[in-house]
Amino acid sequence: MQKLAYSNLLSRVLLIAFLSAFTSYNYSQTGKLKETYQEGNGFFKDEDYKEAIYYFLQLEQKGFINPNIQFKIGTCYLNVPGEESKAIPYLEEAVKHINYKYSAKDPLEKQAPLHSLFFLGNAYRIDNQLEKALESYDKFTNSPYYDGVYNLNIVENEIKSCERAKIIQDAPVEVVWHNVGDQLNTASSEINPTISGNGNVMAYLTSLKFYDAIYVTRKLDGKWQAPENINPQVLSDGEFYPTALSYDGTQLYLIKRSLTNSDIYLSELKDGKWSVAKALNGNVNSSKSETYAAISADNKTLYFSSNRNGGKGGFDIYKSVKDKTDEWTKAENIGKIVNSQYDDVSPSITSDGKTLYFSSKGHYNMGGFDIFYSSTVDGEKWSIPVNLGYPINTTNDNSGFQVIGDGKNGLISRIASDGYGKADVYEIEIKSQFVRKDDKK
Repeated sequence: MQKLAYSNLLSRVLLIAFLSAFTSYNYSQTGKLKETYQEGNGFFKDEDYKEAIYYFLQLEQKGFINPNIQFKIGTCYLNVPGEESKAIPYLEEAVKHINYKYSAKDPLEKQAPLHSLFFLGNAYRIDNQLEKALESYDKFTNSPYYDGVYNLNIVENEIKSCERAKIIQDAPVEVVWHNVGDQLNTASSEINPTISGNGNVMAYLTSLKFYDAIYVTRKLDGKWQAPENINPQVLSDGEFYPTALSYDGTQLYLIKRSLTNSDIYLSELKDGKWSVAKALNGNVNSSKSETYAAISADNKTLYFSSNRNGGKGGFDIYKSVKDKTDEWTKAENIGKIVNSQYDDVSPSITSDGKTLYFSSKGHYNMGGFDIFYSSTVDGEKWSIPVNLGYPINTTNDNSGFQVIGDGKNGLISRIASDGYGKADVYEIEIKSQFVRKDDKK
């Protein structure tokens, strides 16, 4: 009897120890999951979607998933270039569990917000599933909780973009794409290409493992030569990216990014070396962000995009001219014909100064940013912007077009099946232009 009692006691002790260890393990795992979620959510709030998705996908792999996390994974993919279509299955699941009282601040929130439907519509639109996009937008706008909460103009613009996309795709332009080759393009992303007016010097950004590198290459006998990493010369730790080259390729305009804003800098080629980049004066740079720039062939007029106060909406395109002392004068908004109520960015000017190319979320576009051109006779009055057409423009974002010469050719970074890695630099030859049916005479 005594041995049996001892045996029962030992079994109970072992069982308690096992349950205690199991409970402790579960608490530990739950704690780690919560910590992972908090890490991901911190990056999500900061709109650092590449970092956020790393943590959210860890949760999914461990079986810790709910509509709120699916909504956030979908949102992350939607904001990572080249990954947008991956958002669709996550957002499709999220919209099945919408909480009209959704709280982004509640760490225990498990449902998805109403605007998951809007994001799903955007994902479908980017993936060129236009009917599904319109259906999702319709469900979003017909919700009894929609009115008075969301910006009607933004949603209506997306709906109109889908409708315009059908028209634009029905009248494709003739264009020839030329990948500039593996001398420049790598398995990484090559973005922000810019080219001198004479077509002989190119600068672009390559996303390396630990930093972004500015490369410059020159054309000899019709071929681009081995590119040079000029980060050490301009003193960039990866915070600069190229935005414009002077006509002769001896002046390189750069954008320097910071946590609060971005400004325009200049580096000059002297004795074969690029000078340390220096910021342009306060007539150009502001307390807000300057994100792209273009320089005229005579180096006297600078076009750039900024979200400074007093604009027409979001980012606008401004210009500054040099005075007699070679200093940039106070920047002026180039007007509401070019600048829409949405973002207008990445200007590029032809060598004769008569045609401005830029990207916009407004005007007659087919979703996201589209590339447009507008012409001028006197440098002051601009014509109504014309969409560059499909397939140059798609239902995804299209920006950063750099015109070469008179505008029949240009450079752009794009993700394509014939590329060497992620985004590659392409030269495009435009053989025809998009014409709206109601524009025909």
